[in-house]
This record gives sequence, structure tokens and C-alpha cells, in this order.
Amino acid sequence: MAGISLLGRLAADTALLRQRMEILSRQVSSGRRGALYGDIAPDARRAIDLRADIALRATYQGAITRTLGRTQVAQTVIGQIESIANQAMANTLSLPGTDVRRVAIVAQQAQAAL
Repeated sequence: MAGISLLGRLAADTALLRQRMEILSRQVSSGRRGALYGDIAPDARRAIDLRADIALRATYQGAITRTLGRTQVAQTVIGQIESIANQAMANTLSLPGTDVRRVAIVAQQAQAAL
């Protein structure tokens, strides 16, 4: 008799393991814990709490993305201003003496570049 009860327990354990394996395989393939609310009932409260955190992080990500875009535009503009300033400085240093006409031309070129 003991052999039959042992075989019965082994069969029940095997069926339970097979059921768990099917559930885990389904979860891995779909990426979801369960298809029905009852499948996630023990962890539903945590999932609902996480939904707010996920939405908040998505908002932060959007703000950061917009800010990075604006920062990159500002960086490009600053680089262009630096180039203009370097060119104006080079033109100013190459002026011979105090030729007023050349100074005015260099100032007009710098203004036009801006």
C-alpha cells in the first residue's frame, strides 16, 4: 500500500510541476504575469502603485528629452558665437596701427556675422 500512495503523491507533484512550468512558459513568452486580474491578484496593489511611478518617470523623461534638445540648440549657437568672436579677434589683431576705416570694416563684418 505504501508504494501506491507514494506513486500517487509523485503523480500529483508531477502534475503540479507541469502546471507551474506551463504558467512560467506562458509568462516568459507573453511578458505578462497573467492574462486575467485573478492571475495577478496578490500583486495587484503593487502593480497599481507602480503605474503612478511609471507615469511620473515618463513625464520626467519627456521633460529631460525636451531640455536636452534645447540645450543642444543653445550649444550650437554658442559655438557659432565663439567662431564669430574668434574671427573678429583675428581681424582686429591683424589691423595695422589705428586705421579708422579698417576698424569700421572689421566692426561691420562682426555685426553682419552676428
